[in-house]
Amino acid sequence: MASAGNWIWSDGTEYDPKTAEWSSDDPTNNNNMEYCALINENEQWEDHNCGLRRPYICKWDTRNTEPIIVTQKPPEGECFEGTYKLKDRCYDLRSMAEPKTWIEAHKECQFRSGQLASIHSQGVQGLLSFPLKNIQNDVWIGLSRFGKFDQYYWADGSAVDFTNWALGEPNGPFQQDGDNKVNYCAQLSNNPIYAGKWSDVDCEKENGFICEMPLDTKGNPQPVPYEPCPVKLNYHKYEDSCFRVFTYNSSNANAVADCEEDGAYLPSLGDAYEQAFVGMVMSYFGVDSAWLGMRRGAMGQFQWLDGWPVQYTNWAKGYPIGSNDVLNDCVVMTHEGWRNVNCYSYAHPTVCKITTAPQPPPPDPPSGDCRKGWIAVDDRCFFFDTQNTEVSYVEALVLCQQRGANVFPASSLSREVNTFLQINASAVLDVNKIWLGLFCQDGEFQWNDGSLYYYTNWAGEYPTLPIESNACVQLSTEGSGQWRNSDCFIKAGYVCVAPYDVLSTKASTTGGTTTGQPPPVPTKPKTLSTEAIIGISFGCGGVALITLLAFVSFMYEKHSAKHKRNRIEPIESESNSESGLVPSSPGLDSESRPFNLPPVADESTA
Repeated sequence: MASAGNWIWSDGTEYDPKTAEWSSDDPTNNNNMEYCALINENEQWEDHNCGLRRPYICKWDTRNTEPIIVTQKPPEGECFEGTYKLKDRCYDLRSMAEPKTWIEAHKECQFRSGQLASIHSQGVQGLLSFPLKNIQNDVWIGLSRFGKFDQYYWADGSAVDFTNWALGEPNGPFQQDGDNKVNYCAQLSNNPIYAGKWSDVDCEKENGFICEMPLDTKGNPQPVPYEPCPVKLNYHKYEDSCFRVFTYNSSNANAVADCEEDGAYLPSLGDAYEQAFVGMVMSYFGVDSAWLGMRRGAMGQFQWLDGWPVQYTNWAKGYPIGSNDVLNDCVVMTHEGWRNVNCYSYAHPTVCKITTAPQPPPPDPPSGDCRKGWIAVDDRCFFFDTQNTEVSYVEALVLCQQRGANVFPASSLSREVNTFLQINASAVLDVNKIWLGLFCQDGEFQWNDGSLYYYTNWAGEYPTLPIESNACVQLSTEGSGQWRNSDCFIKAGYVCVAPYDVLSTKASTTGGTTTGQPPPVPTKPKTLSTEAIIGISFGCGGVALITLLAFVSFMYEKHSAKHKRNRIEPIESESNSESGLVPSSPGLDSESRPFNLPPVADESTA
């Protein structure tokens, strides 16, 4: 390993450059990021970043029977003016709006005797994320993928032991060395929907950046990155709200009581920036988890106890779990995300919140009605396809999408809607299960119509693992309409959901109840146009749908060998076929379409 510009052996043996077996291109140090050596397949040495995960060899002296104990002296010192101290590191946030490429930012941080920031805890993640609200750009961190290995590593060589990738990230394709190679580096996204999440982009992009420095014995104590609350002692200000941390463990009921006694509530969190601030304050007080002011309500939806609308969620992978039949109705914030837990069996620290911000008014009811043949429930429209009751999740997705850009397999957002789907799918479709528009990617469940995931009705021990091979979700039409995750290519019925159509004619409605019956559906199939398929593939739903279609493509590739029988043969022209399928056309041939689409039910005369 390298130290102060010189190579040393970790056991203290003197390094002799005359006996070194470096490859012809090494050592390079690669912008002061490569301080460790490995031996390649040609028995030559290469220098690489110390954070790379590679096989290793241990050596011991058989003459020494005493164990080798490595001790490290805790770092001493403080930070310099303009930086913030968190544990044993200093963070300079002053360049978050200063645009530079990743390499330029890396060199600037080294000029300041530091490195681009590495993130190893929720506290650091929060410290670097909540200020994003006050700038317009994304921000570089010290994670990159240079070199010949398809691995991301920190510029300072520390271990990648904490990650906060956005859904579907990292997704930059790995390329071998060449003239046109694109290197990918990690940024903190400033998209309000997932602010602070990591994504990998071309390192030549210009972003702001954050530097990290070690403590210095010449430094002086610096202020914490939050202000005291002007109206409440021991609280810490964030915009129009103030937060206090109680570090001792309490039951949920006692946590609620402690906050109420202090004139506060368990906290509601309105966006990713507020989430980041609370996570950062928790870290300063040495707290890894704390109660949130969220609980499952009477309709099965998770709601904020202070009455604020749920506008943001940050569930940990695989959460929320359970249904109304169990007691895991309270919510805890952890470094991995939110977890719903038993309200009576767990104890955690407490965060309390007071706010002077006015609650947002309830949204105006949507205008318009449902199209003919659709059912109105909960300000949304549902369509029951009686012709195609045995389709895969992918087929259900495409069949719904051909009815409009904002049409998806049904999302069940409350107990009322869940009961409506369960009763009517059983009676009208005569099936024992239907597909929901809920799918899992990277361990996180999400509705493909963009709805927040704050109602669940999982059966028993569901969702089952591994989630990656059971990534789609079905609602049982028996019992209480419970959910089970399953293989996306098994067959089930489906129901489509869409927002109100402002141009539609008045539809049948349940009047807000769960007993409305869908009208009968004619049997004449409707052809699916080439333009509809192209719209599905390239134009519908923005980023969320692109992610979803990437997931669909992945699932198809994964199952293609198993489902070769679904491969479509060349399709006759519409004039020669009554199949209701898309005529073959240039750019959309039989090789590019993953499955036979069933006939599409006609809703126009329903």
